[in-house]
Amino acid sequence: MSTKWMNRITFWALCILPFVAMILMSEMIGPFWFTLGLLGYIFLYRPFVHINRLLQLGVIEERDAWRLFVPFHSSKYIKQLWFG
Repeated sequence: MSTKWMNRITFWALCILPFVAMILMSEMIGPFWFTLGLLGYIFLYRPFVHINRLLQLGVIEERDAWRLFVPFHSSKYIKQLWFG
């Protein structure tokens, strides 16, 4: 398997698996912690993963990385993130 495919699979796993684990554990941790975890996932974890992926692909520069913390700004780079 090529390095490009390994990088894609790693990105997909880093995006999807924490969310699935949080959903599976939702009954054990309770609604407050689930909501807090979901907000952390959306507003902190995913932007960091997207920034690392886009920097790795050379799509953005480091000085523009902060913009990915703005909600829905990463939708501009969906194709590069998931299939780049």
